[in-house]
Amino acid sequence: MRTQLIALAARTLGVNESDVDLEDGQAVASGGNKPTIGFGDLARLAQGIPGVSLPVGQAAGLEHTAYYAPTQAAYCSGTHVAEVEVDLMTGASRF
Repeated sequence: MRTQLIALAARTLGVNESDVDLEDGQAVASGGNKPTIGFGDLARLAQGIPGVSLPVGQAAGLEHTAYYAPTQAAYCSGTHVAEVEVDLMTGASRF
């Protein structure tokens, strides 16, 4: 996402990608009068504009997908066991 945001912000602000920093929900150009554009505005621009083609290599929208593959099986629940002896005559318990 960071790479996509920086590339889109650089094109929008008319600066090099190396001149763009992301901070506090905005892309900020480091040169000149430090023009900025918010992440919300970048997301709207990334959806595309009717009649205007996106640059080569850019898909519509901002999206990132990652998958986690553990080295061994992972379980989503756990178990706790308490073994207790109860004397049937007195009701006393012993751990």
